[in-house]
Amino acid sequence: MPKRAIAETIISVVDILSTEAIINISRKRLCYQASTETREIWEEVVEQLWDIGPELASVCKMDCIYRGKCFEFKSCGYDCTDEFVNRRYGYEQLNVEE
Repeated sequence: MPKRAIAETIISVVDILSTEAIINISRKRLCYQASTETREIWEEVVEQLWDIGPELASVCKMDCIYRGKCFEFKSCGYDCTDEFVNRRYGYEQLNVEE
């Protein structure tokens, strides 16, 4: 195969991720400090997770929601908003035993 044909060949990358890896990736990739493109792509991944693993999708949150506050060197300020408070409360309710 000529070099040009190899360079123009579409390559599909399939990766198998553990549950823990998906949660950890979500914590960073859903953060508002991540690039918009990265966040949008990972939001789509999480959206598709709802179809195959709703329990996993429900815990895929940005780091500030997961940890309760922002630990980034330069915060975007999301953890000071009413939306954050509401989303954090909802996340905490997932961990309440009935």
